[in-house]
Amino acid sequence: MNKRKSFLYSQKFCLFIVLLLVSCRSNSKDVFDYSQLSSNDREIIINQIDSLKRSNKFYKIIFKELDRLEKPIVFFIKNDVEIAGFVPNKATKGGNIIFTDINKIYNEHVIVEEIFHAFQYSFYGKNSMIKNDKGEVVGGPNYEYEAKLMRAIVNLSQNKPAAETPSQKGLLDFTLSLINENGNITSFEFTENQHKLYINLVKHFQIHWKQRNINEERNSLYDDPIIENLGPKACLHILKIYYL
Repeated sequence: MNKRKSFLYSQKFCLFIVLLLVSCRSNSKDVFDYSQLSSNDREIIINQIDSLKRSNKFYKIIFKELDRLEKPIVFFIKNDVEIAGFVPNKATKGGNIIFTDINKIYNEHVIVEEIFHAFQYSFYGKNSMIKNDKGEVVGGPNYEYEAKLMRAIVNLSQNKPAAETPSQKGLLDFTLSLINENGNITSFEFTENQHKLYINLVKHFQIHWKQRNINEERNSLYDDPIIENLGPKACLHILKIYYL
């Protein structure tokens, strides 16, 4: 082959590689939509998410599973929530994650809890976490308490500080009962007794918030109806991937 033909083949090969890379990039899907953010806020959130993925394997798995489900999650900065919140979108099977201000993004527990709620919605299906005709989210206390359990397991299994609020009384003892002396979860399904204990904790959480909502004239989903047979399946799914 002469030099001219060799050069032409090299050019064609390079063009093929470039087109292939462009095609792969255009076909790739980013589950997060930052279009409602300023360029500065967008950069802050992207950097924080990357940092969380690098710092903690639990978090990395949650983000990866959310990516795998390919349901769009849109970020907003606005005063629609007290600190932060996830609002499901039944049409897209994704939803919105809202922060009152960009500084809330630096609290890893705040952002990870809302990301976990987004994963829950994708995991449990489009009819979960949606308000009914009475304005209630059936299973609301289940979903919220599961996020608290997830955080407790992540912290305690990695020898990090963990705490429980009055609404979560019994959470730490229950979490410790799931973890062996090496800090590992040994079972990814609850026994009948474990499920009963867990639902009793969810009921305590609901009762606490029912009174608090009355006292503080709030309308949170924390005291909405419980689903008695709904254990922390999304949480156990993440843990199974982590340990196996």
